[in-house]
Amino acid sequence: AEAVGRQGWSLRPGEPRALNNLGNTLVELDRLDEAVECFRRALRLRSPFPDAAHNLGNTLVRQERHQDAQPQFAAAAKDSAGRPEFLQSYFLSLSYTPGIDPRERFELHRLWGVQVQARHPRPTRFANLPDPHRRLRVGYLSADFREHAVACFVEPMLQHHDRRGFEVFCYSNVARPD
Repeated sequence: AEAVGRQGWSLRPGEPRALNNLGNTLVELDRLDEAVECFRRALRLRSPFPDAAHNLGNTLVRQERHQDAQPQFAAAAKDSAGRPEFLQSYFLSLSYTPGIDPRERFELHRLWGVQVQARHPRPTRFANLPDPHRRLRVGYLSADFREHAVACFVEPMLQHHDRRGFEVFCYSNVARPD
């Protein structure tokens, strides 16, 4: 993939998408410094380029450079409002920064909810009976049900759920289970 990416760049020098793709390949090869340079070069060639900004942000996060990643995520979210994953990456990176105004964090989450809702049709009504005495079914969905900080927060919550009032389901969409 790297050889093909470099060949694509040599055939179309100046094409930012080729650099973005090559950067993604280098990330997979764990050559993060080289990937960062590819994304930065792509952004110098085309701005705005939300995908390259988002990929740069994710790569900087992998290098634990959260504060450097935040402007990249903010730019990606600003320039591509129809892609809530860009905003999600931004406010996730803010979790690693102390002193963020809780109202600012709330507004970002609210905006993310609006973007996600706009991409999905209204839910249909379910045929279940609205019995206030039955146990409520609650589902949790996460890509982080694995060795991840989220597990540290979710486990105690799940252990202390009121099992008499709630039936709990967890759905994992982990790309690489551990």
